[in-house]
Amino acid sequence: MQAREPLRPDSANAPPRRRTERDGALDRIQAARAAVAGKSLWWKRGSVGGVALAIGVGVLQGWPLLHLSAVPLALLCWWGDAALTRADSRLQTLYRTVFEGTIPPPLPGEETVVADRPTEPPHALRQALFSGPGSGLHLMMIGIAVLGNLLL
Repeated sequence: MQAREPLRPDSANAPPRRRTERDGALDRIQAARAAVAGKSLWWKRGSVGGVALAIGVGVLQGWPLLHLSAVPLALLCWWGDAALTRADSRLQTLYRTVFEGTIPPPLPGEETVVADRPTEPPHALRQALFSGPGSGLHLMMIGIAVLGNLLL
């Protein structure tokens, strides 16, 4: 019985692979996606913190306009996060097409410009609002904002 070959060659024996322009472009696209994911996380944190702060301070201080502002604040955070979800989806599509070789790699710094080309259906924002990774959290925060205003 013959021994199985390793899945990857031993790094000490393997010749170093030369990085290509495509490899660099894929790294830049992944870095842009990581930046978008970080911004999306801040929108989610802002939604939770802003709604809680507006309701809490508004109720404690007796300022009804402040706790009423929790509803538009939650809607604004939801919309901003959905826009970032769309941007991440476009960057993911760009990554896949560059990886497959369908399109040439974008120039350095042009990843988001190339990803913003209108290739998505017109209902993409609505889809990002209702099926994005943060939609459940944002719906919950809107529900809390509405219930907090109804009960107080």
